Amino acid sequence: DVRVDLPDSSVDLVVAIGSLATAPRRQRLLWELERLLRPGGYLAVSEGLYGARYLRAATLREEARAVGLDPLARHGTPLAYTATFRKPR
Repeated sequence: DVRVDLPDSSVDLVVAIGSLATAPRRQRLLWELERLLRPGGYLAVSEGLYGARYLRAATLREEARAVGLDPLARHGTPLAYTATFRKPR
């Protein structure tokens, strides 16, 4: 199971670099990251086509919305990007 030993709403920012595409239970991991974020907190995800698996920005946006995170911005190209999300206040 994906569980971080921190209390709910205990962090302002989570940064994930090249890790979500290969996460075996990505949706569960996104739920856990949302749990950790304080209201108004940010999730920044950087992904690129440099590994065996690639997470499309559109897929990430849909999955992040499904756990309650609002998309803010995406920078980069379709093959390498950083996307930011915010937990509603």
